Amino acid sequence: DLDSRWRARGARRRRRRKQQQASLRSANDPARRHVLDDDMRRVRIEQYRKLQEDAKERKRVLAERKAKQKEEERKAREEARASLRAGPKPKPKPEPTPSTTNPWAD
Repeated sequence: DLDSRWRARGARRRRRRKQQQASLRSANDPARRHVLDDDMRRVRIEQYRKLQEDAKERKRVLAERKAKQKEEERKAREEARASLRAGPKPKPKPEPTPSTTNPWAD
């Protein structure tokens, strides 16, 4: 029935709260806390190291990309300079049209 379900639900809540408090008590126990703090410190140090490595990798990739772009720009400038030095390009001569297209030609 409904009443017993509500009682069971309350019991579950109480049990869960009790377990949580017990786990907190054990976590606050000085010896246990020392171990937990040590573990957390180790985890944090590892995460920080990973972050720094990722940042270095990102920085390196960006630097490579930038260098590549600069190199391409430099090449483009060199080509533009070389084409300016060479002077104007000769215009292609128009192909001679056959005289059959000219109605006045004999």
